[in-house]
Amino acid sequence: MLEKFLELYRKPFLSQKLVISYLFLTLTATGLLSYLFFQTAETALIDRTLNQLSSIRVLKKGWLENFFQVQKREIDLFSAQKEVTSFIAPVNKKKQKDATTAKYTIDPDLYKNTYNFIESNGYKNLWFFNKRKELVYEYTGTNSSDTLLNDFYKMDVFSISDSGGGFFEETCPATERRIFYISNIFNENKERVGHIIVMIPLDKIFQILAQYTGMGATGESYVVGDDTIMKSRSRFYQGSYHIKVNTVAVKNAINGKEGMELLYDYRNKRVLSAYSPLNIHALNWVIISEIDLEEAMAPIYTIRQKLLYLVFGISLAVLIVTLILSDKISSPIVKLKKVIDTLSKGILPEKMPTPKSEDEIGQMVLAINKLIDGIYKTSDFAYEIGKGNFKASFTPLSDSDVLGLALLEMRDKLVKYSKLVEEQNKLKTLALIEGQENERRRISRDLHDGVGQMLTALKFKIQELNGDTEIIKELKHLLDETIQEVRRVSVNLMPSALWDFGLEAALKILIRNSGLDVNFSFEKGDNIRELGFEERICLYRIAQESLQNVLKYAGDKKVNLFIVQEEDEIKMRVEDFG
Repeated sequence: MLEKFLELYRKPFLSQKLVISYLFLTLTATGLLSYLFFQTAETALIDRTLNQLSSIRVLKKGWLENFFQVQKREIDLFSAQKEVTSFIAPVNKKKQKDATTAKYTIDPDLYKNTYNFIESNGYKNLWFFNKRKELVYEYTGTNSSDTLLNDFYKMDVFSISDSGGGFFEETCPATERRIFYISNIFNENKERVGHIIVMIPLDKIFQILAQYTGMGATGESYVVGDDTIMKSRSRFYQGSYHIKVNTVAVKNAINGKEGMELLYDYRNKRVLSAYSPLNIHALNWVIISEIDLEEAMAPIYTIRQKLLYLVFGISLAVLIVTLILSDKISSPIVKLKKVIDTLSKGILPEKMPTPKSEDEIGQMVLAINKLIDGIYKTSDFAYEIGKGNFKASFTPLSDSDVLGLALLEMRDKLVKYSKLVEEQNKLKTLALIEGQENERRRISRDLHDGVGQMLTALKFKIQELNGDTEIIKELKHLLDETIQEVRRVSVNLMPSALWDFGLEAALKILIRNSGLDVNFSFEKGDNIRELGFEERICLYRIAQESLQNVLKYAGDKKVNLFIVQEEDEIKMRVEDFG
């Protein structure tokens, strides 16, 4: 899975990678922070709610225990009244025939006291029993005395009085459960002479438990007996009685434990519960205070929703900022890529605009611009070398500039090669000139020694002819001109004076035969070497060609011909006035 993610991560462009990375980091960071905050807030809220439930449970437990304690004290005080003892004592001496019917009437004072006792405490039923557990008087409200009386015997409630009295509940109630208290009646000698049973008004209990202030819409406190039957009314099942509450909280409380925790209630809903046993004499009841987890966590769920919106907003803001930043970051890099691609194709691009920032990208742009400048300089240098300008200056970009150093080395080798070629061309030219001059010299010698001699011999033979006719005269004249022309051609081809007497003598003969008015001078420094044949012949031919051009094209026959020979160079200057 990770490899696939990394493979997908490698494919997108830099801007997309930046967006993915920033979003991943943002979502991870905000998600972890939100989760930690939510968990902390949830734990704090649960603890606070449990503490609040515990406070409510403690408060209502105190109210209930105090209520039953007050009821016990009031009934015990009533049973200890002299009127009650005076009424029960003579009854014990007589035996009733029907234990379920009261056949004795009480005096007005006891009746009055009984009435006041019942009305002031909100009781509805009261029963007097003698020491033989026979009913001797009943103050009845709306309940059936017969049924209750039978239940008293079935429940063996009189055994409770043996331990000093206590509370008990009806075994098989038709609707709501009814709670009773049995108290002993003692005479002046502290002898038990009878019993009083009073039905406790549960409305007061319900009023205490039904106070939902601070418990929201789902909070409630209720009482459960050791038979796991709810003794009070349910907030959710108002018309239902004898609700079975077999929950963890009830079990723990029945076992004498006190605590608060998150668990399921009798509706099978998750609730925050605070529980503890009730300290009520002869009643093994427990009190439970609970509130639905969903309601208790409503604020934190609202915070969670806001956190989700916050994470979404932060992610959206990071996405927008990342897109802007990634564009600013990636745009120069894309431009750099295009420049590098252009360079990779051998094309010199335009320099990039000078960056405004001095970060790494700006430094890269400056480096690329510097590279482009260097390549331009290198290419210009290579272009100059290609044109043959070996004197072009070039400074390598660095001591490790491979291309620049290679071009310098190539230039140096080309300089050596061009000099070698120049020398070879010079040698070839000199060899050609030498060959031409040797050929001219041979032809000149052949003309002078061969044709010239033959013409001279022919002239001598013609002079031996007798007669002085016009034909002989013309023949002699034509023969003289031919000899002169042969001599002139022989001299032009290769003057013998150039070999025999040097450049200056040969030039003087050339000037004398040119028919021009030449102002000639030949200056030499001291200890000047003699010119070689190649140098003499080149200078002679230049002077010869120059004088012929003057003769052909100049309108004046006046010419200046100056030669200056120095140690390392020789200068020739030809001036005409045409």
